[in-house]
Amino acid sequence: MKYEHKNKGIVLLEDGTIFEGMSAGAVGT
Repeated sequence: MKYEHKNKGIVLLEDGTIFEGMSAGAVGT
């Protein structure tokens, strides 16, 4: 399960890791 906010540029992974900014754009799977 993954939680994504492309408009905010924030991706929250199930392990609790958070990627922000352009890094979030690279994480899409």
